[in-house]
Amino acid sequence: MDLNLILMIHKEGLAQENIEIVKNVDEDIITRIPSFSVAQILDNLLDNAFYWLATKTQKQGRKIDIFFDKEKNSLLITNNGPGLAANVRSNMFHLPFVTSKPHGRGLGMYICSEILSLYGGNIKIIGNDEDIRVMGIGFIIYFPPKI
Repeated sequence: MDLNLILMIHKEGLAQENIEIVKNVDEDIITRIPSFSVAQILDNLLDNAFYWLATKTQKQGRKIDIFFDKEKNSLLITNNGPGLAANVRSNMFHLPFVTSKPHGRGLGMYICSEILSLYGGNIKIIGNDEDIRVMGIGFIIYFPPKI
């Protein structure tokens, strides 16, 4: 899946909201998950990051870092936006309709988790105590390898 395509779709909004993307990904993700499903997962994660970063009062320093670990076939997406409430954090992958967005439906992250589970992958929230690259909040996606 080409991450650049997803970032290109959001290019105008990123520029408008002064959000910097630092992409530490040298190669494509190789997984048995269909590319359209990978695109849905990545688009949802990034769209949420864009939304929450745009709510920050200070426009300077809004940032998303993306790291790919080829050995673990995982992608870390981290941003310096606001954190998540404990109840949302603990339920967003396990229950539908869990959200902090004023007009959100609470389905996006749940669907991401369900897609990954269906193919043997996983997603979790991590903090700086688990990975020093995490700025505020981080999401790590473990993609199942291609068979």
